Amino acid sequence: VSGLVPAPQLVEWRLASPVEPHGLLVTTLVPGVPLADVLPSADADLQRALGEGLGRALGRLSGMPMNGPGAFRDATLVLGGYPDHAESLVTWWDHYARGSALEGLSPGQRETVRSLAARGDSLLAVGRRACLVHGDLRPQNVLVDPEAATVTGLVDWEFVHAGHPVEDLGSLLREGRRTPFAEAVVDAMLPWLPDAEQASPADLVERARAADLYWLIEAASRRGQGPATDRAYEHLLAMGDSGSLL
Repeated sequence: VSGLVPAPQLVEWRLASPVEPHGLLVTTLVPGVPLADVLPSADADLQRALGEGLGRALGRLSGMPMNGPGAFRDATLVLGGYPDHAESLVTWWDHYARGSALEGLSPGQRETVRSLAARGDSLLAVGRRACLVHGDLRPQNVLVDPEAATVTGLVDWEFVHAGHPVEDLGSLLREGRRTPFAEAVVDAMLPWLPDAEQASPADLVERARAADLYWLIEAASRRGQGPATDRAYEHLLAMGDSGSLL
């Protein structure tokens, strides 16, 4: 992604070995402060400026084609497959709903979430190509310069993989989509998508929420293991009550 999106540059890396048991990864230092520390107090103008910058970065990532989808097996970026149950959101839900914390949802909520998974599959079928996905794009992993109102870096790439063009947008909008920041991200990303994937901002957000449903289901199935899993469960609970991906 060098020169295409702001990210740390690789300086040196070394795999662990029997001779040297510790691996090594050295990157350049990216300037800026976490977006998570800036957004709560940012006015509408600053939110929009930072959202536009991040939306453009998401657009560039969505245009980096991969032979995926899949996880990278090694440093050569050879792709490995996804789990057998990952071929659709419905099969993903059916796999994780059995014998997990998801059994805590009422029968009606479970059926509603399964129907939302089916809707999500139809929404995601709009874009059948694979691209480079950061995999953990949250405000904590975005660095910004609030004085210049610019995005200075995307960090923490350990979950990078080949996936759906709106996966990163879905994780970014997980906690809120009605702010000037979120609206600017969506508006700035849209022009980068190919004609077949163009949509209204509202429709793109729903597609992104469908892509994020993979993470929500898996994380919610582990409810009780930490704040993130508990929050994912609350998201699914709300979806089961409302009948909406949003």
